[in-house]
Amino acid sequence: MTNPRDAFNVLPQLAVLSVAIAAVNTQVFASESEGTHTEPARQERLLETVLVTGNQSQAKKVASETQYFLSAEETDLIRGISSEDLIAKLPSANITTNSRGETLVNIRGAGERQLAVFFNGALVNVPWDNRYDLELLPANAISSVATATGTLSPQYGVNALSAVSLQPKTELQNSDNFQIDAQFGSQQQRGVDVVGSIKRHEHDFILGLGSYERDGVSLSNDANLEFHQTDNDVRTNTDYDRQNLFFHYGYEQSTWDISASVIYADIERGIAPESDRPADDVRFWRYPKADTFMAIVSGSAVINANSEITATAWVQDYQQTINSYTDSSYSIIDAVQEDDDQTQGLRFIYTYDFDLASLNFSGNYLHSEHDQKETDFDPAGFALNPDAPTLKYSQDLISTGLDFEAQLVEGVSLELGAGIDSVHYIDTGELPGIDNFSEPVLRAGIAWQVNDSFTLRGAVGEKSRLPTLRELFGAALNRFLINPDLKPETIVSTEVGFDWHFYQNNISVTLFDQNLDDTIDQRRVDGLRQRINLKGSQVTGIEFNSHWGISDSLSLIAQATITDARRKVSSSEEPDVLSERPENFARLQLDYQFQSDKSLYLEAQHRGKSFSPDPSGDFQELDDATLINLGLDWNLESLTGNNQMSLYLRAENITDEFYLPQSGLPAAGMSYRVGARFQY
Repeated sequence: MTNPRDAFNVLPQLAVLSVAIAAVNTQVFASESEGTHTEPARQERLLETVLVTGNQSQAKKVASETQYFLSAEETDLIRGISSEDLIAKLPSANITTNSRGETLVNIRGAGERQLAVFFNGALVNVPWDNRYDLELLPANAISSVATATGTLSPQYGVNALSAVSLQPKTELQNSDNFQIDAQFGSQQQRGVDVVGSIKRHEHDFILGLGSYERDGVSLSNDANLEFHQTDNDVRTNTDYDRQNLFFHYGYEQSTWDISASVIYADIERGIAPESDRPADDVRFWRYPKADTFMAIVSGSAVINANSEITATAWVQDYQQTINSYTDSSYSIIDAVQEDDDQTQGLRFIYTYDFDLASLNFSGNYLHSEHDQKETDFDPAGFALNPDAPTLKYSQDLISTGLDFEAQLVEGVSLELGAGIDSVHYIDTGELPGIDNFSEPVLRAGIAWQVNDSFTLRGAVGEKSRLPTLRELFGAALNRFLINPDLKPETIVSTEVGFDWHFYQNNISVTLFDQNLDDTIDQRRVDGLRQRINLKGSQVTGIEFNSHWGISDSLSLIAQATITDARRKVSSSEEPDVLSERPENFARLQLDYQFQSDKSLYLEAQHRGKSFSPDPSGDFQELDDATLINLGLDWNLESLTGNNQMSLYLRAENITDEFYLPQSGLPAAGMSYRVGARFQY
């Protein structure tokens, strides 16, 4: 377990930003007292930032991005366990769990390393591999959720071709002071979340504690796994235990605000072994430790009537230990890998408003260090290399950019953006250093608001995804050959779409194309895997999202994404498919409020066929599947005389459908959770 006292030692690194924000705020306050400026309409900014989220029906659509939102009320009703339960409700978000046990999301068929995940404006991706396991972030710490994809602004930072923004919980829904949730379910699921909130004038405090455990992930009765599975009900080695804490403080005035967030999660878990291959090609891994600590300071201030600055600084400490075993009995350890990732980040965004235009200058800086030690053991449990060195890898990721938006004529706006993304590889373990990369970011978009309810938009942009240190130098306990000669991926993104809001309904349709050169993928070399640059790939598709208010008590959400994801090949003998990219996926959710205190939802999630490499590296077709989920909420006000108590039921995959999102790694079978909430 990470020592919280050690983690808090990094907090002084945030002092520089805190002092800077306080200085700006002091100047603003002095100006206010002298009456030298007026407050601009801060919610009417032409240029949005990764820190701005809200209800989708109220959000301004920007030309160069496709954005989707879940409000605090909507996320609260999901009753999620971890962040992936919330993100999965948004269009084009494909949630999968890989062979390392990491729960990841890709959007519109793009790679998971092309996606940036933010919490209160701070990047939570671990830069060593530019990915983040979504199971590490508890849902009880999250308020609203947003996704952005298309041609993103440089302000999102290096490698961000799409983004997920998670805002911290700042208040309780339908309660001012205290809330407790308790739940239990199949596979011995059990969890408790306690959240307290205090408001004192402009000061907001919220503190949450949580615990969640399960004995394993359910296995469909239709599963017939060839290897490493003896239990008919629970997947081998999928137990999970998480303890978490979060704290948030916010202070807001008319012309400035500041907030601080702390989140900590202590996790122990196992990961499922691949069931389609023998033991010599399987990860028999357990994580006795996978701990995350983050501290974030964020603030914004109006400088004068035309300009505003926003800044965020953060520190992250991610520690994990991997125990590798000889077989599925998990009794003999043959290797241990200990990782420690320390990251410090800073982002600032300066905005200047003209009469009919806005200029935005942004900068991102990220310094990250990855320390790794690998120890091998003999069958008797003695270390074969007790003096193995701790290898150090470090890098700086820097992004700067300029965005400009202007209203050309009434209802028509133009967006232009340019920037530079750079990575500086500082330490490379015991291996020689390599060249750094600097790549351009370019984008242009136009939007035509035809009337109050209908908007047309289109955009084109270019951005690169730079190789991570793990892709270049990571051997994953002798499963990979390194390749320090990897080149960046270059992506040209194009999209056109419309948004239509009428009565209680809204529809968004987007046609998109992502054309990649030098796609980073894998090949097999003498039984090991190696990352290489392919010629390229292309993902073309259409995305549909809608909400229908059928009546006061009945509503429907309909989402669908159809994609064609192909490699660029030199001959017809080469496979032209990409790994684990469903051809289509869709979600329908029907919400029904019956009586005044009960509500029901029924959800269908469809995942189309995809392709995944088998043990020999040949692509195999995976069947499509449709999963049915339901939820029931019951407010007990009619029984208790107040609305302090409620009950809920969540059931996933109620038809117990067998579904393979990745070869050898089936998704969960039928499961359920029953919970109770008390509010005061």
